[in-house]
Amino acid sequence: MKKLAVVFLMSLFASSAFAGPKGGDSSLGVFAFAFFNDAADIVFVGTDYGYFFSDNFKVNAQVNGSFGDAEQYTIAVGADYYLNSGGDILPYFGGTIGQTEADGFSESTYDLHVGFEQFLDERTSVDYRASYQDFIDDVGVDGSFIIQLGFKRYF
Repeated sequence: MKKLAVVFLMSLFASSAFAGPKGGDSSLGVFAFAFFNDAADIVFVGTDYGYFFSDNFKVNAQVNGSFGDAEQYTIAVGADYYLNSGGDILPYFGGTIGQTEADGFSESTYDLHVGFEQFLDERTSVDYRASYQDFIDDVGVDGSFIIQLGFKRYF
């Protein structure tokens, strides 16, 4: 019985042979994050589309909007580099550059991030990301560290 329990526990933590997205694949995702800084407390929701030019390199476009102390939206483009692990967990790092419109001002923004996708099956993943986001010009607001949660579907 002990051996059966050990085999069961090992199977829970073992990675599968899924190798991750391939060049030519696309992804469509939804995400949410919140941040709290000296200017406002804001919750964001958004969507993104990505295209893999190779097994490791993806370009993407995203749109997000907010509600909370301030209303704003951002349109951004970016790139991610995936470290194909050969398992269900796929780490990556990347960045975006975009334009934010909010309460009478328009500013360019950037984002640097690291994260990983946990695949639920071959075409669906949960995306966990940690980012640093700031305005390119000094607008009197400190940058924000962000934890983002999302879901992606590959096709």
